[in-house]
Amino acid sequence: MLFLLICRLILWSASKSPRLNLSPHADPKTLPLILLAAKLLFLINNPISAHLDRQEEVKADQEALKLTEDPTAYCSLIIRLTRVNQHDPDPPPWASWYFRHHPTTKERLEFGFDWAEKKGTPINKHSIPLPVPDG
Repeated sequence: MLFLLICRLILWSASKSPRLNLSPHADPKTLPLILLAAKLLFLINNPISAHLDRQEEVKADQEALKLTEDPTAYCSLIIRLTRVNQHDPDPPPWASWYFRHHPTTKERLEFGFDWAEKKGTPINKHSIPLPVPDG
């Protein structure tokens, strides 16, 4: 809805500009303006959407640990998902801010270990599929 309103405003104001020579009615020359508006809205919306999604994911992680009380399974799942999806476990902060809709693997593991420490629940580190050191 907002997108259509912004497109309408752009087309209306563009038709008023004598330099663009656009008619106020259907004009194929307006397509680049509509595409530009779509791209700008995406560029603005993506970090906002990513931030809101990350907040919801943090709440979901908290609820999962509250219900299961199994930080070993939680941390194991996070590592397995990272491997299967081939995610960077600790991406640069700017990339997380703009692109990522989930907390990073590092953030989620820190949360799992912190939760276990606060609750006094031991984590079986041998059950977590951590990388094997070279050597």
